[in-house]
Amino acid sequence: MKISEAVEKALKNNAPIVRKELPYGTKIYPTNSSDCCFVLSDDKSRQPVRCWNPTANDLVADDWEVATKE
Repeated sequence: MKISEAVEKALKNNAPIVRKELPYGTKIYPTNSSDCCFVLSDDKSRQPVRCWNPTANDLVADDWEVATKE
C-alpha cells in the first residue's frame, strides 16, 4: 500500500509501518508529536531515532505495510 494509507492505518492501531527495503528491520512509528516519525530497529545495538527522513523512493513506494506492534 502507499505510505499515506499505511500511516492512516498505523495511527488507528498505534502500530509502526515497515518496508522490506528498509535496513535493520526498521519500524517507523508515525506521530503528530515533536518526534515526527520515531524509528526503531530490530538491531538492538542501534538506538531509537526521531525525525525519520524518507527518500523519494520511500514516498512513492506501494509496498508499505502496517506491522504488528512489539
